[in-house]
Amino acid sequence: MPEMTKSEIEILIANNPTVILPLGATESYGNHLPTGTEAFIAEGFARRVGENAKVLVAPVLNFSWVDWLTDSGTIKFTQQTIIDIIEQISLSLVKQGIKKVLFLNAHFGHVSASHVVARGLHKNYGIRCASVEVYGMGPSFSEGILESNSGAWGHGSEGPTSLVLALRPELVDMDQARPDFPVSKNEKFKCISSNTIEFEGYRINYYQHFDEITKTGITGDPTSATKEKGEKLIEKMTNYLTKVVLAL
Repeated sequence: MPEMTKSEIEILIANNPTVILPLGATESYGNHLPTGTEAFIAEGFARRVGENAKVLVAPVLNFSWVDWLTDSGTIKFTQQTIIDIIEQISLSLVKQGIKKVLFLNAHFGHVSASHVVARGLHKNYGIRCASVEVYGMGPSFSEGILESNSGAWGHGSEGPTSLVLALRPELVDMDQARPDFPVSKNEKFKCISSNTIEFEGYRINYYQHFDEITKTGITGDPTSATKEKGEKLIEKMTNYLTKVVLAL
């Protein structure tokens, strides 16, 4: 969208009143990945899907609510601020003729915010809204591609690292990649992430700070990540997301 002229945007909306809003973040991602990892992933998918579906792609939102991280390179807003920003972006586009919105999310902190905005857009303006979370859908597309037995889509793990190797390889330093699996201070729980644990065979929400569960900010093993794996994931996931947009 920032590279388009006013008239180009008007023509695109007239042909298909749909917008993809990529949601990323600027946060610590260990020593091998850039702090813009989630923004690059969200924007990378959004651009490819937008080109395939011939729909408008909004500028990536590269800041978020990220209360569980304090490491260098992390920029955070309050949850309410993020809700307000996503809502104002969406309403600006609705006033220009947009009737369908896909929130393409690569950051956990945007999940609840995008849900709140989507509900409001649909209730108050009749806008068709859908929201997808890249890391959440990743496991369904990675069989036969990723090697990690545990945490392949964890923070800075094999899945995200492979995606950035395919999207922005010049920003990845695989010499610095190290495995680091999350461990809860509560020994009764098996730690999955900063907000999820496994207890007696079931997963429940249990909230911990990243500093409590990992020394590096990584929750998995990135060492087996490759550009080729990322390219395969991008192709499969882009094809699916294109179908989602066209079906809205």
